[in-house]
Amino acid sequence: MASCHPDRPHNAHGLCAKCARRKWYIENRASQLQRRKEWWAAHGNDPLENAKRRAYYLANREKKIAAARRYRAENPEKTKHWAAISQARNKDKIAARHKEYYQKNRAKIYARQQCWNRAHPELVKNRNLRYHYGITLAQLSDMKSRQDGRCAICQRKKRLAIDHNHKTGKVVALLCGSCNRAIGLLQESETFALAAAKYLKAKHL
Repeated sequence: MASCHPDRPHNAHGLCAKCARRKWYIENRASQLQRRKEWWAAHGNDPLENAKRRAYYLANREKKIAAARRYRAENPEKTKHWAAISQARNKDKIAARHKEYYQKNRAKIYARQQCWNRAHPELVKNRNLRYHYGITLAQLSDMKSRQDGRCAICQRKKRLAIDHNHKTGKVVALLCGSCNRAIGLLQESETFALAAAKYLKAKHL
C-alpha cells in the first residue's frame, strides 16, 4: 500500500502512481520545460505536426474541456492566480484578439446584448444607477420612500429624477423634472435662486 494514500496501491518511492508522477515532475520541471521549448522551436510551425495536434484535440475535445472544468472547480485560487499572470503577460495580445472579434461580430454582440437587456431590466437599471450615480436600485427605492414619492422642492407627486452634485458626484435628493431643470437653468446658484424668489414676490405684490 502507498504511504501517501493507504487506499491506493504502491507504485514507486512508497507513493501511489499519481503522487509518484507529481514528485517526478517537480524534481524534473526545469528540464521538462526546456525540452518542451526546444520541441516547439523545432516543430511549432510544422504543418504535419499542427494537423496531428488539431486531430488529437478534436478527437478528445469534450474530455479535455471536462478535465479543465474539473480542475478549475477543484483549484479556484490557483486558476485565478495563473489567469492573472497570463493576462498580465499577454495583455496586448488579448486586447488585440478581443478587438478583432468585436469588429467581426459587432452585429451579433449588439443583438445578444439587447436581448439580455430586455430580459433583465432591473439588473440593467441597477447597473446604470451604479455607473452614473454610485447608488443601487434598493437605495433609490429607499430615497423615494423617505420622500413619500414627492419632489424635494415642490412636494408634488410626479415622476422623479436624481439630483446630484456635479462637482463631487454625490446624490442629493429626488426632484421632479420641472424643478430639476429650473435649478439647472439657475446654474444651481443660491444667489440666483434668491434673486428669482425676490423677483417673483415683487411681481405678485
